[in-house]
Amino acid sequence: MEDKDTQKIASEADHVKSMIESDGWKSVKGKLDARILDLQNINNLDLADVNTLPAQLAARKMAVDIIFTWLKADIYGFVEQQESNNQKLIDAGVEAFIGRE
Repeated sequence: MEDKDTQKIASEADHVKSMIESDGWKSVKGKLDARILDLQNINNLDLADVNTLPAQLAARKMAVDIIFTWLKADIYGFVEQQESNNQKLIDAGVEAFIGRE
């Protein structure tokens, strides 16, 4: 039997998976992708003061890295990890998981 923490993580993974499979997420993800591309676009930098260019570029790179890491680890990666863990439990069987000697 699963403990409460495992059930909570599994439930959270189900919620995240439902979210990323929804039409709402597809709409929001498209807008998020457009914002990320905008951050990566050097054509819209503020050129009024060229001394600020290094800071602007660094800030944009940092923002994009944070967003990509969040998507990769906390959204898509989290769901994939939970599905992988669930499949391993199914493949191993309940007896192998509990396995008392």
